Amino acid sequence: MENKAENNDQIITFDGVDYKYSELPDTGKITVKQLNILEKDILDAKLLLDRYEAARKTFVDQFKMIIENEEKPNLN
Repeated sequence: MENKAENNDQIITFDGVDYKYSELPDTGKITVKQLNILEKDILDAKLLLDRYEAARKTFVDQFKMIIENEEKPNLN
């Protein structure tokens, strides 16, 4: 589903057909709002997952450095 702004009325494209938001029934408008919220939530979740994966990689790299330093003989 794609939203376009046209003549101060949002155009919703669904399955290749354009619909004016203002002409949708109330249930259609609510559904479009829910879909837009879900799209934002999905994007936010993907960004959060990217941050978690970056943090995990940092800790994995840190652990690897700790292990590698432990394996080196202590010459002191």
